[in-house]
Amino acid sequence: MPDSHNDEESKTVIDVSSKRYSLCIPTSCVSRTNCRSLEQVTFTAYQIAKAACTFNVSEVIVLQVPAEDVGEAVSSGKLRFTEEVPNKDGYRPDSLLLASLLQYFVTPPYLVNFIFSSAQINKRYFEVAKKLPKISTLPFMQANSGHGTKKYREGMSISKAKSTRQKTKTGKVRKIRKQDKMTKYVNVGSAKLFELQDEIPTNARVTVDLKKQKIVSPLEAYGCMGTNNSYGYQVRIAKNLPAVFTESGYPEGYEKAIFASSGEYYGSSKADTYKDKIEELDRIDQNGNFLLIVSRWKELEGSFNESGIEGTPEQMLDGWIDIPSKSRCEDGCLIAFSRLALRGSN
Repeated sequence: MPDSHNDEESKTVIDVSSKRYSLCIPTSCVSRTNCRSLEQVTFTAYQIAKAACTFNVSEVIVLQVPAEDVGEAVSSGKLRFTEEVPNKDGYRPDSLLLASLLQYFVTPPYLVNFIFSSAQINKRYFEVAKKLPKISTLPFMQANSGHGTKKYREGMSISKAKSTRQKTKTGKVRKIRKQDKMTKYVNVGSAKLFELQDEIPTNARVTVDLKKQKIVSPLEAYGCMGTNNSYGYQVRIAKNLPAVFTESGYPEGYEKAIFASSGEYYGSSKADTYKDKIEELDRIDQNGNFLLIVSRWKELEGSFNESGIEGTPEQMLDGWIDIPSKSRCEDGCLIAFSRLALRGSN
């Protein structure tokens, strides 16, 4: 057994892959075609979250695809949501719900109320999600439940006091000063805010070393707990297919964008037309950021057309990987990542 009095020396050094994966899934996976209740929507998101954590995905992108008119809105008791009406920022309720559920599953319970404000989402949409088991590959979920080291804690950086945006004499709201965007305080689920030695940007999800009062990488904090760990992922919504690429969190973009056809329940002569224009992926030999898109081809075409950009979706993809096209999106994600693993070591 490792020496409990010297946890710094007992850590196991893990060889972390230099391949990073992003997963893009369409809003149709929780549409009325696929889900008829909040329970079904939640379980679909849960399966996608587990697949993403199993293969250490660092980014999940919810792609808004054209909604199909298939009947009544999904409901659960008095809770109802539709897919058609976007908010002032252009995001539809179905995309916001799916993104929120995906983020919920990688958020420690003590940060849920802080991260998800009532203005963003009705907390009753999490009623089913909070009854599901914690994702076992997330080490901070285990540690913060008392089943691992308590030296580290997940948190959100926050200003110590809520500051109001004052107005100038002309009535304009003052700009946020640079120093107001920095803080030493982190919400780690304790009664008091935790104070760091150095300032960090506000509203950042961080891993805190409680003894040294500093920010550390998740690998440094949880690397000693096993090799089958995921450190969670970031979630974003793309209003159309080009936005998946132009709004990427990686400045250098993606080394390859890979498509896997899923959700083709009824079959169509046009369902696999992309195969004539894009090569099948053989191997992934290089390192970098890789994007996997699991969707119906028709949905990619519709989402691309909504952008108003000239061209075709084929021009944005580098290859395709074969999976059962009639599989549901959540199953397709797991199958596609398994086959990607065979084409290049993770």
